[in-house]
Amino acid sequence: MVLVLISDDQILSFINSCKTEGKSSEELLDEELFEDFIKVPLDYFVELIDNCQLIRCTPRDIPQYSSFDSAIITEIDYLHSHGRCRLDLIGSILPNQLTSTYGAQVKYGENHSKLLEALGLTIVEKGSVMLTSLGEVFSNYTHEERHQIVKKLIFRIPLVRNTLIKARFNRVSLLNELENYLSASTAKRRLGNNWYLFQLLKEGIPANSALSERISNIDKTS
Repeated sequence: MVLVLISDDQILSFINSCKTEGKSSEELLDEELFEDFIKVPLDYFVELIDNCQLIRCTPRDIPQYSSFDSAIITEIDYLHSHGRCRLDLIGSILPNQLTSTYGAQVKYGENHSKLLEALGLTIVEKGSVMLTSLGEVFSNYTHEERHQIVKKLIFRIPLVRNTLIKARFNRVSLLNELENYLSASTAKRRLGNNWYLFQLLKEGIPANSALSERISNIDKTS
């Protein structure tokens, strides 16, 4: 029996993905509640989502990024220190080799900022990005702690959550799932990004855990 200190509804309030239109909706974050949330075992998340319906997913919800660590470490640290920033500025400070032009910097900054937005950590609007109150709390953790916490927040991403639910009883091709929302060529380009999210979830957990067994039922391609 796993001791979970918060209710299922409270857990779902952290992992239900939704577009935030302003920081005000994030201001009531209960930091003590969040501390309890991050202590919930990953296997409990699997049990919880199995009792939920599939959630809406659109092409805009499919993550696109170059470096996961650049987002959760470099960008989070920079936003914590500097506050709201333009997307081109974010693109210029992230480690990369593809941001020599203004347009490339904007796109690079936007992709990583939207990944963080999907995790509930930022708000992207009007060419700029800022931390949510959840993002501010997240920034206070060490880099190693962030890698563990973000595994819980990944359940906010519709593609991840829906794919895990579908893999309960059947083998699932992640590429086929991506092709439900993207063109074949775009799906192939995004495959590596999204496959990494599942590998991150699986990292460091027992092979016989519910989450590990569920992910083992997901193939990268068909």
